[in-house]
Amino acid sequence: MANISELPQEILDLIFQYIIAASRPTRGRPWVHHHGVVLYRAGPLRLVCRTWADWLYQHHLYHSLSFSSTSQSLAFIDHLQTRSRTFPRPHCENLRVANIWTCDQDVPQFRPQLDKINSEILESFIEVFSSSITTLHLHFMHFFTPPTQTIKAIGRVKNLNDLKLNLYLITRSASEVTAEESACFNSLMMEAQGLKTLQLSFPVPLPYNPDQITGTQYPSITHLEVDTFYEFDSNATVGVLKALKRSLKLLSIRDPDPFIDDDEDEDERGGQALLSVDEKLAETIQGLAVHFAPSLCPILHLNFPKLRVVVIQGFERSFSILRWLGKFSQAPPIGIIAIRSEAEVDLAEIMLDAFSMLPRLRKLVFIDTTPEYSPSPIHLAACEAHHVECIYLWHDDLGEIRKLLL
Repeated sequence: MANISELPQEILDLIFQYIIAASRPTRGRPWVHHHGVVLYRAGPLRLVCRTWADWLYQHHLYHSLSFSSTSQSLAFIDHLQTRSRTFPRPHCENLRVANIWTCDQDVPQFRPQLDKINSEILESFIEVFSSSITTLHLHFMHFFTPPTQTIKAIGRVKNLNDLKLNLYLITRSASEVTAEESACFNSLMMEAQGLKTLQLSFPVPLPYNPDQITGTQYPSITHLEVDTFYEFDSNATVGVLKALKRSLKLLSIRDPDPFIDDDEDEDERGGQALLSVDEKLAETIQGLAVHFAPSLCPILHLNFPKLRVVVIQGFERSFSILRWLGKFSQAPPIGIIAIRSEAEVDLAEIMLDAFSMLPRLRKLVFIDTTPEYSPSPIHLAACEAHHVECIYLWHDDLGEIRKLLL
């Protein structure tokens, strides 16, 4: 080998991944960090030689892309179309498209400046990156009514593992989701058979009977995340949960803070988001993720014989979390708990036997930590006394946490 520019591509890739990892911020979300660092690091390296320029352009420069306007989208599509066909085509693994407008109605008069993206533009993006997309985040405006050809285009993305569906309601409530939208969701599930993770930010009122939605044809989704920050009806997720029951392992609920007045019984603080979890689903779930421990209140009476992982993503005191987990009527075999580093604020008030209610606990994961973060000596002593390993992650991205936990 004469010089560094002749290194094999797989070696270059390892070196570049190391450069990205070494340049990580103190904390944040991995995909956002990855995109920024790639742009910063790839520019100078592309000047080394044509081989490096083509390799970085194809595999790294467009790893994560986000579009939210027609002008921005058309300019990028035009760039790709005018680029010589002899040059390598870029790969995008993480694609986010926002402001998608798929209905025939005009944009409401009070939002005339909305720079909407139509289904044709969305299909263009999907077709261009159909061989490389693994994560697709679609943010629809007002209606979730993608045309059949758009749904089929998504189904042709052969490596699609993670689908995030967001619906911004402009003039209607979440309870007004239509039968047409439910049918579109059902069709999308039929097409995207390779999905492993699904994130929903709006209720999808599917039939409760799995036979009515041909549930056996649904993809083998192992992780479902439901966003309940909007107006929420727990019944709206029953059909989805029943359809995914055979494969679902990790259920995430992005729930609002169940804060109440001091006079109210804190056992009643739990939100309604988990009411759709029944005995059958509880028998198979291996992981639960919520923002606040009191949200677990509606399911504490259920038996979770396979529950190994619990993630609490909100700013809540760490050992009060342990107290809530100890309230399960039939103690699940929880071996891993993940909490935010900021949650560890009341440790001085806790005795060293705080872990006794969770005898199988082996790992305590602190998420969204800074490089200098360390638990208090009391906390470390409690972990050591109960043989609990402390793990520190610089981000709070549940997708990345899932890889460590499950």
